[in-house]
Amino acid sequence: MKAGTLRVLIRLISFRFYKEQMGFLLMVFGVIFSHIFWIKPLGGHLNHEDSVKFHLILLYSFASELIMLILFLILLIVYAWRVVGFMERLLKLESNQFLFYSINALPSSEQIRIWFGVFTIIFAPAILLVCGIFYAGFKYGELSLLIYYPVIIFLICYGISAFVVRNLNRGSNAPRNSLLSITFQHIKKPLWSIPLFNFLFHQKIVFLLFKLLSIVIAIGGVFLFQDLNGDVRVFQLITLTMAMINSYLVYTMKKYEDEFLIFSRNFPETIFQIWGRVGAKLVVLFLPELFVILVIFPITDFIPLSAFLLGIGGLFEVLLLRMGEIQKFYQVIFGMFFGAILLILGGYGWYLILALPISIILFRRFYYKNIPLE
Repeated sequence: MKAGTLRVLIRLISFRFYKEQMGFLLMVFGVIFSHIFWIKPLGGHLNHEDSVKFHLILLYSFASELIMLILFLILLIVYAWRVVGFMERLLKLESNQFLFYSINALPSSEQIRIWFGVFTIIFAPAILLVCGIFYAGFKYGELSLLIYYPVIIFLICYGISAFVVRNLNRGSNAPRNSLLSITFQHIKKPLWSIPLFNFLFHQKIVFLLFKLLSIVIAIGGVFLFQDLNGDVRVFQLITLTMAMINSYLVYTMKKYEDEFLIFSRNFPETIFQIWGRVGAKLVVLFLPELFVILVIFPITDFIPLSAFLLGIGGLFEVLLLRMGEIQKFYQVIFGMFFGAILLILGGYGWYLILALPISIILFRRFYYKNIPLE
């Protein structure tokens, strides 16, 4: 029965995932393989054996960097959310309701092993990539950092297997809480965090993609301008771009506040408490970007670049107090973006740190004159 259930799940979920999500798979893993294995080495004049060696060394050089390990983890998290969403959609079909009874008849440990086998097949592209990394490391380098890659895959596959078993054992019609709901449902949440939690619960994939895009642009910018290493204008341009990418997240959370938390304006709060609420929300929202700034930029520039990033986020909050439509909001921030680029290229980028005190002053002036977003 266990083998039969595993075969049914592999055909129903694993193979169907590859069939229906091929475009997603090509987007996620095709880019990685193409940039590693299809680059013409040294003008393409090497023979086949030397070319294979070149690509393996290139693969190892990518994988041995800590930042690439972090990107690999983020990639797998996004991939896992997509897989779990696809699986839950299939299991909700009436034609697949029999699976609840055939799976739940097994012990929980057997269920986890079955689902682990299903997800192992779905994660086959990542596993093949890790096998190539291990081969390259074993032949041309060392395995000190590379050992974390299979550990990450194992933990993610096992984690989502246990999560799926926990939900399935509640019954086919029982409500299924998301992993974030289960994790944070017993934690007391301050008022400023409610829009952020709402966004994570309902648009978690969008949130992760925006953060992934922000991190990739930061790392790509450093590699692209590596000849200008030490030029503070590069750091400022990357920080500005990361802030602009997050403008949609700031807008979405502000819209939620205007729709569901408008009553909070009647609270007996001082302006300092309101500043603290908005500041805490921005710090948590920009936490991945602040970590990237700390890791890839000089430590001496961390405080001014962080103030620059939070200042731009504060200006977004001020603009959203006066802009009733998203079109007007983006027209203004695009103008800000190009104006800031000109200042940075002209060597006046550090003046943009003034965005932080300016946003604090303007926020106090416009907070009670808010125009709700449409």
